[in-house]
Amino acid sequence: MKNYNHLKKEFGHISQLTYLTRILGWEEAVTMPVGAGQSRAEAISTLKKLIHKMSISKKIGTLISQAKNEKLPSPLDEANLRLTEKHYKSLSCVPSKLFEKSTKANLVALQAWRKYKEQNNWKDYCSVIEKSFLLQKTIAEIKSQHLSLSPYNVLLDNFAPGLTRESIDKAFSPLLAEILPLREKIIAYQEKQVIPHKNFSLLRKEQKDLFTELLRKLYFDFEHGRFDDGAYIYCDGIATDIRTTLKYNDNNFLEGLFAILHETGHAVYEQSTPKERCFQLVGQPQCKLIHECMAFIYEREIGLSRPFFTGLYALLNKQINVKQIFTEEELYLNSIRIQKNSLIRITADEVNYPLHVILRYEIEKALFDGDIKMSDVPSLWNEKMMAYFGISTKFNDKDGAMQDMHWPFGYFGYFPIYLCAQLMTPQLFNSFTKTTENFMVDIEKLEFGQINHWLNENIYQYGGSKNYQEILSLTGHHELSHTHFIQSLKARYLNIK
Repeated sequence: MKNYNHLKKEFGHISQLTYLTRILGWEEAVTMPVGAGQSRAEAISTLKKLIHKMSISKKIGTLISQAKNEKLPSPLDEANLRLTEKHYKSLSCVPSKLFEKSTKANLVALQAWRKYKEQNNWKDYCSVIEKSFLLQKTIAEIKSQHLSLSPYNVLLDNFAPGLTRESIDKAFSPLLAEILPLREKIIAYQEKQVIPHKNFSLLRKEQKDLFTELLRKLYFDFEHGRFDDGAYIYCDGIATDIRTTLKYNDNNFLEGLFAILHETGHAVYEQSTPKERCFQLVGQPQCKLIHECMAFIYEREIGLSRPFFTGLYALLNKQINVKQIFTEEELYLNSIRIQKNSLIRITADEVNYPLHVILRYEIEKALFDGDIKMSDVPSLWNEKMMAYFGISTKFNDKDGAMQDMHWPFGYFGYFPIYLCAQLMTPQLFNSFTKTTENFMVDIEKLEFGQINHWLNENIYQYGGSKNYQEILSLTGHHELSHTHFIQSLKARYLNIK
């Protein structure tokens, strides 16, 4: 096991540097002064260049080859070697100069996005994001030849090993056919209800106190993580050092509440993976689809449940006397109110959210297939917004094609991960509820020990060793499906069990 131990040591050094880039990226989004942008881009680019050089060294390749002949002590170590080999193959096939150009282009695009989004300036932004996209596409085309995947599937596999465009289309197509008429039924149903529109105002300090108490109850470990105020909702880090941000809305604290539930799901997942392996791939979540499921379980399955609002209202009354401001029923009914005219993805309700993702997925496929150019994106975006939501984004690119940071971040292929997770989450939650009793009673008390234990047993403990298909299989499901998701929407919004 000499070679494997040597490999772990060498890769540990690489992971430590990668960890630093993640924390620097978080700090850039949260506290870095605007004027430091150019210097930060150059510094991170240099660091990533060093990481890439170390990752594709002949030494790493030789140690992987030799370690494959050794008997390893555990299934996690066997998985770690497989992951390290795949990581090496994926990186080593890309020329270093191309990788450097792409890394720098992503950093420039991200900073340009922050500038031009404020100006609603797609014209100047377009050439910047196009350069980044074309480099990403070139890299995906090179990898496709070595990994026997199509270029777009290369991107998907990077975020969610095993996920393909074909499996996504199989799940999304029937969903799209059902979600539009279902939304109309829910809207008609809610129009018959008397749901007073209210501003659920809380002071910043009151919101922060509420969110902090919820974090503790949801098993967030403050010794290995922190929350800070930030312009963007953002979570990054490793098991021993996780960083994320709080979001406040002075007129409606529910917006910040659901954001914090979502990010806490991400954070607790990271914190609960094997800390002793945090600098090895097996100790780091490798599947973003599973990662988003962990966030949606907290935000949607727990956060949108009726018992949760009973517990939340009691906690609010303990901290602040809100009975004179709004009732528990008003709070809950407003939290599940949906609307047809949904403009922004991150604030969309769970009924409209799939349409936001499908819109982006369809545009990404068109880009990678060569059916459209980057300059065509705003007009296609507007066309699909009109079709799905009846809203025009013409001349409003800051709330249209520029509203998300994923593309400038280099995350082409990430958007469908969100919807795949939205479909998979009710599948996992259904498996959990079959194994437990009185869970809803616990939620009313804001006690989450049962779900935390189940997640530890079925997901957290495996770190990065299982892909989404294996997790589905372990929890009793054959494949990704939209069925449980549609059933959960009917139960929550139409009281159809």
